[in-house]
Amino acid sequence: MNSTARNILSTFVVPALVSTCAAFVFFHVMVRDRERRAEDRVEWLLQAADLIEERYFQDVPRDQLVFDALRGMAARDRYSEFVDPEEYARFREENEGQYVGIGFVLHAEGAPVTVLYAFPGSPAAQAGLQPGDRITAVDGEPIGTQTSDQVTSKIKLKNGDGVPVTLEIQPFFRADETPPPRRTVTVKRAQIERPSVVAARLLDAATGLAYVRLDQFQQSSPQDLEAALTKLETSGMKRLVLDLRGNRGGLLDQAVEIASLFLPEGIVAFTRGRSPDANRIYGVTPGAGRFKDLPLAVLVDGGSASASEIVAGALQDHLRAALVGTRTYGKGMVQTIIEQSYLIDGRRESALLKITTGEYLTPAGRQLERSVGRQDRRRGGLVPDVVLERGAKAAEDAYEAWLQDSEIPAEDWPRIEERLGRKPRTFDDPQLHAAIDLLLGKKVVGSID
Repeated sequence: MNSTARNILSTFVVPALVSTCAAFVFFHVMVRDRERRAEDRVEWLLQAADLIEERYFQDVPRDQLVFDALRGMAARDRYSEFVDPEEYARFREENEGQYVGIGFVLHAEGAPVTVLYAFPGSPAAQAGLQPGDRITAVDGEPIGTQTSDQVTSKIKLKNGDGVPVTLEIQPFFRADETPPPRRTVTVKRAQIERPSVVAARLLDAATGLAYVRLDQFQQSSPQDLEAALTKLETSGMKRLVLDLRGNRGGLLDQAVEIASLFLPEGIVAFTRGRSPDANRIYGVTPGAGRFKDLPLAVLVDGGSASASEIVAGALQDHLRAALVGTRTYGKGMVQTIIEQSYLIDGRRESALLKITTGEYLTPAGRQLERSVGRQDRRRGGLVPDVVLERGAKAAEDAYEAWLQDSEIPAEDWPRIEERLGRKPRTFDDPQLHAAIDLLLGKKVVGSID
């Protein structure tokens, strides 16, 4: 090797090889250190689980310890959470609008536990349960002084679709009649559809004023709302009050479809997050605007959250509807939901991991969320065009009672009243009156939020 080659080798090649080797060694050490730290973290969890399992004063199943750890890791904010298999059933009930039961409403005011209403087509209706029938035993256990809530919890059953329940019934009888013999019926529990659209009615035929309450967002809500509005349209609907008060929301797709009933085009909401796929624009669905020309007022309150805020915010930003009521809840964070499967006691159970991955913005860029993370606090929510309180606590209680009664169709109340002396509760609703006045072109004065 000549001197020139040796100089090139010593000047360029050898240092490059040394640097490469050093970088490789450093990278290997760094990777190994990261692996070791990961192993240490897993070991910390296992050690803690072993100590709790061995020394805690009560027996704690290993599965429960794992779920507790997952729950703690997920709790980064008030929305992110781990939903264990038992809680998953309740999560599905809320989002799918279904529960496992027999489909009836019990009279909640004292003993004896009495049937108020059986939903048409439900197992309870098929078993012949009528208003005024008394339930005296469930699966052979006498009711005694148990409340209607306690009886309902016995009849609702996790994973109970198709599982029978045996009820002892004292059929309805009037005070001057001899009580008929008690009968025993065996009813198969089933998935009961909870209506999301309730109290759809024409308030005034002369002005075409209609009222619809959307109680919750579930998979069938857009179709149910469109069907209710179409029926009202044939009855003479010319203007609408859409009630979203107390509506805790649901899935984003449902909100987009419902807003699209009233918007011919445009943006319904934005999402903004740290990862690229969290930044999206949601526009109205194709063929939108079925009721785009219908004069509209929307009722909201502190119980209106999530999907109901997306709908209300889109309608407000597009100047499509006036909002009446009080500031909404302020739930504007996006959760990504990941379903996981676990083997528990020899069977597969599903659980969910909900992670906050972004936030919602209205078409005008308004933030809905009232708090971000654990420390940041802001007011959030939507401020109505007309801010109007419902009144004192008594008015709040009366409103809640009226909401429950409004789920029973008006045509079924005469029989309930005849047998139980129970009339549908009424509520003098100042927010509804204000929304009606707006639609009729009258002057409405609200307060300052």
